[in-house]
Amino acid sequence: MRFSDYTFPMRNPDHSPFDHQIETVKFLLANKRAYDLSDIGTGKTLSALWATDILFEMGLIKKVLILCPLSTVQLVWGKEIFTNFPHRYYAIAHGQREECAKAIKSNVHYVIVNHDAAKFRFDELMAENFDVVIVDELTAFKNISADQHKSLKKITKKAKAVWGITGAPTPNGPMEAYGQARIVNPYNPNLPQYLGQYRDIVVTQVAQGVWIPTIHAQNMVHRILQPAIRHTRDECLSLPPVLHQYMELEMTKEQKRLYEAMRTELYAEYDAGIITAVNAGVKLMKLLQISAGAVYDDERLVCLCDADPKYDQILSAFEELGRTKLIVVAAFRHVVERLCERLQSDGIRASYIQGEVKVREKIINSFQDGDLQILVLQPQAVAHGITLTTANTIIWQSFVSSGETHMQLNGRITRAGQTRKQYIRYLICSKAERLTVDRLTGKEDMSTSVLDLFKGRGL
Repeated sequence: MRFSDYTFPMRNPDHSPFDHQIETVKFLLANKRAYDLSDIGTGKTLSALWATDILFEMGLIKKVLILCPLSTVQLVWGKEIFTNFPHRYYAIAHGQREECAKAIKSNVHYVIVNHDAAKFRFDELMAENFDVVIVDELTAFKNISADQHKSLKKITKKAKAVWGITGAPTPNGPMEAYGQARIVNPYNPNLPQYLGQYRDIVVTQVAQGVWIPTIHAQNMVHRILQPAIRHTRDECLSLPPVLHQYMELEMTKEQKRLYEAMRTELYAEYDAGIITAVNAGVKLMKLLQISAGAVYDDERLVCLCDADPKYDQILSAFEELGRTKLIVVAAFRHVVERLCERLQSDGIRASYIQGEVKVREKIINSFQDGDLQILVLQPQAVAHGITLTTANTIIWQSFVSSGETHMQLNGRITRAGQTRKQYIRYLICSKAERLTVDRLTGKEDMSTSVLDLFKGRGL
């Protein structure tokens, strides 16, 4: 089969790959050991899957191993294979050892595992012959002393091809590139044999425990992370000016317990005829609160239950963006405050806008022109009257019911002065959130009564 004969499978037959994705596919096919360092939102997942699909079609490979963050195992990689490649089979190796072993040994095209499997499922993975190994969020394996790194290095050594994927290979400095290079392409002649040799080239010590990059650092990182391809979002002219991304996540066990209890109560009240259009909205809001990680009782007291999968996605996006400007939207005040606390405890310069005008202006200026990295917003407080064009990505952690507020807040990054494409990402972990997002984004009629949501047991 020739490349020109390949028909790119896509769930929507009216769509076709972007030019930069086709370029990436050709690049991966031409390089057995390579890096895709493209920005978030440029379609790295699909590009890698198309490349492997072509290799399958040509009869050159039989089995692919995908290592990725736990949050993306099913919701990104599994979903993309299921929806766009119905002719391919995949297995997810996560859970009990027996189940994992069965999945790894199964006769499928793709085996998908989370990063930890490199260490904890090492024996099973080593026993299989994987022709291609795809390592998503490659920076997770930057530490050469970690058992996880050592295990994956042995696994990748057996493969015919290894592709590393990350949008930000060195978010904290040039030293992070060395471990990733050892995983993907240890045969690169520019890669020093020992870490100490590499360190002497890329950093210099200026005080006890304090190292700074040398003038040679950038060039050295470029040399050891080869061959590589990179597309920035601004370069991808064929992409739409505003890209809406929908991330389907799971709730924590505590969230699931609270959500199901509330859901059962709601339907019991509905069946008893005591749910009205007015209090149905109140009940729906409680489900949204649980989904966000905050539950308010009748006295407005709050009980927080951290929505960890959502928080992990925020951190992942921040790293992909190169730890630069990011806006996070949370619908509930206590969630806003809690998010800031967690981000700050992780060493991230984060803040949220308060009511006082002077404080508000100071925070906005710090975000627009200063060193503030993440701004957490409650949409009702900031939907109007501010400009935040230093960021081009908004992540909705939780959602409002007002379509106008939703539209106005998204407009904070699209005002005059914004020269880059914008990305709006929705983190969805429940049916209540999915229904809300569908209504906000025009997929469902905003005029539909909230009460109607109960009729089909849609929550």
